[in-house]
Amino acid sequence: MQDREILFYDIEVFRFDSLVVFKDIDNQIVDYFWSHELTDDGNGFEKVRELIDGKILCGYNNHHYDDKILTKMMQGLPPQGIKMYNDKIINGKDDGIKIDLQGAVMSIDCMQQIDLSMPGLKLIEGNMGKSIIESDVSFDLDRPLTAEEKEEVLKYCCYDVENTIEVYKLRKHSYFDTKEELVKMLGNDKAMKWNTTTISANLLLEKPLVKWAGLRIPKDKWRNVEGLPDEVWTMWELANDFKKGPEALKGKNCKLRMYDMDFVFGFGGIHGAAVGEKEFKNVMLLDVGSMYPSIAIILNVLGDATDKYDGIRKERLEIKHKDKLRSDALKLILNSVYGNLKNQYSILYNPAASSTVCVFGQMALFDLCRELYNAGYKLVNANTDGIAFIDPCPDNPIRYDRSYDVIWHEWEEKWGLYLELDTFAKWYQKDVNNYVAVYPDGKIK
Repeated sequence: MQDREILFYDIEVFRFDSLVVFKDIDNQIVDYFWSHELTDDGNGFEKVRELIDGKILCGYNNHHYDDKILTKMMQGLPPQGIKMYNDKIINGKDDGIKIDLQGAVMSIDCMQQIDLSMPGLKLIEGNMGKSIIESDVSFDLDRPLTAEEKEEVLKYCCYDVENTIEVYKLRKHSYFDTKEELVKMLGNDKAMKWNTTTISANLLLEKPLVKWAGLRIPKDKWRNVEGLPDEVWTMWELANDFKKGPEALKGKNCKLRMYDMDFVFGFGGIHGAAVGEKEFKNVMLLDVGSMYPSIAIILNVLGDATDKYDGIRKERLEIKHKDKLRSDALKLILNSVYGNLKNQYSILYNPAASSTVCVFGQMALFDLCRELYNAGYKLVNANTDGIAFIDPCPDNPIRYDRSYDVIWHEWEEKWGLYLELDTFAKWYQKDVNNYVAVYPDGKIK
């Protein structure tokens, strides 16, 4: 995609008039086209195909709307026909309108994977501090637009394209460049329209995973984590009925007060926060590096593809500081697996495997909590893949039979995972998910 010009575009549709505007990355109008009544000379959009040939189109929500309308424009429909398809799409009755069959419409969409709430462009404009410009020309007009109305609609459409360009620039390095790298790895240009999670899944597998019937915790670990209460094991056993589907796990959790912490166990990662206290000094944080990908490898979650997945993990470690673009793409593949295990539309869908990864992680983190607490350290926070703690007696380190760094490396050997240490001068927390940590140099986490 990097060697192909990008045209940014937007479409406005009325009963007797339709407009498409194309701009370049510098917000300059490349061309725009108005429809006219269908004649032997066409419908007004005859030169669109020539303009976009060999280029990438970019819009906002264009995969759902503009790409389809542009196809109908290029197929020679009159304005009333274009309006009919416009109304079908808006009303959710597009009947599977297909994009240009000749492949002229190659596009990316600034709305794709932007946020779970799927914000409209006007909301984006407001959040960016831009003016929200709405056209005064009604889309329900039962007559052709006047010259003045056309001028206003053109201005309105150009403004939306301008803001689409801004959104693209904001997402270029964080999303589109990484996505393009994944598409190159897959070798399928059509995948530019797929979600990155779908591309990642297809890079790992060619056919769906065989679903597990239940949890597959290693025998040497199941019910063999010292100090982990029986009610937690019982909860996991009762929820281990995947014939009922993932909904069998909803609402399953176990709340316990242990080690001066309020813990929550379930199927969403271990969570815990110190009881009563809200402010701490000289906090150490041990984070599990690449936790879920590492556990997926340990548990052979991807079957025959696990070795390939492990190879991706090793390659990323080797190039992490040498090739940022490829490193980011590999990281996305690694991190997408756990989510895809829970995604019923993915070829990686395997809810029992997802829960097994989560349970294994909670067992391991709890074990680290217990070891630190029993050695005399005060636990501050436990959140999925990390444990924050303090030394309550920093001036008397010889009192420990086993210091935290000894516990750290013994734990890594035991669980096959690795930890990374971070330190903070101050730590303020409301609860497990809401805290502010201050680095020694004053920077904020």
